[in-house]
Amino acid sequence: MYVASSGGELKDKLRENGILHIDLNIDTKCELNPKLIKVVFFLKRFVRENDINIIHAQTRVAQAVSFFVSKFTGIPFVSTCHGFFESELSKRLFGLWGKKVIAINDAVKEYMVNTLKIKKSKIEVISNGIDISYFSKRFSNEELDKVKGDLDLKNFRIVGTISRLVSVKGVEYLIDAANLIIKERKDIAFIIIGSGPQKDFLVKKVRDYKIEKRVKFIDALLDTRPYLRIMDIFAHSSIQEGFGISIIEAMASGKPVVATAVGGICVIVKNEKTGLLIPSKDAENLKSAIIRLLDDATLSHNLSQNAKQSVYENFNIEDTAQKTLALYREVAFGK
Repeated sequence: MYVASSGGELKDKLRENGILHIDLNIDTKCELNPKLIKVVFFLKRFVRENDINIIHAQTRVAQAVSFFVSKFTGIPFVSTCHGFFESELSKRLFGLWGKKVIAINDAVKEYMVNTLKIKKSKIEVISNGIDISYFSKRFSNEELDKVKGDLDLKNFRIVGTISRLVSVKGVEYLIDAANLIIKERKDIAFIIIGSGPQKDFLVKKVRDYKIEKRVKFIDALLDTRPYLRIMDIFAHSSIQEGFGISIIEAMASGKPVVATAVGGICVIVKNEKTGLLIPSKDAENLKSAIIRLLDDATLSHNLSQNAKQSVYENFNIEDTAQKTLALYREVAFGK
């Protein structure tokens, strides 16, 4: 197996697992960028020389590259649709989806059929998954005390989120809810883990509310487990969401979840069973749900246990891998 991308923090991990990473100059959001021509011809040669049987594209730009490489070599490609998009015109006119396209859940499949006009027969639903054993690691009280101490939050109950800091993730509404809660309660603090173009805006919002001592920002990081462990509640306030992998990670870590009832989140979180669902863009409802879980230990425990079981049953990376391999065999070899 080979992985080709413009690079990132996971390159070392790939190498550790014996997977060759190929650096490509595809750091662009435009599938018509002229620099992709060179990438296509490089990959055409690479695919032929290394007896590649199938190509899997994970992004829109990768789909465009894979389409032409497939045309030149006759090697089939598949793609994955990870969520919803603001602009659908180019995707309707120039599908570039491959022989099969993976939808990460039924909500995304419905969007692909109804909005992108992709035939149902071309779509395979394969849910994202996580390494459950990885998120089951236990930390000592001393280790967790150090994490909280480093944040200067040792004496607080903690509500946290992990998210890209972009407008569609709705983190600003979590900050609005935090302001309402902090006004009423002296025992609650918040941590926001992530990076993105909205960070300066969000930091300023916290400063304007004068709550920076109890709302801490942490840049995106690969290993979020210690921070998940110190959270009492995981909150996710997206306006639009294809899946929500951080929600799955929080559930696997045994954390009760409050999330907005949008997109693929409704596939993951079942209201009053594996978490609490609230309307998006609604700081008051978010505040009430957080306080409810913090004040009702029995409810929090039951939701978190149900959520953990749901992850084991529905979002195990082993199942995802096996279903993906089966699709590869079907597309590449007809079986």
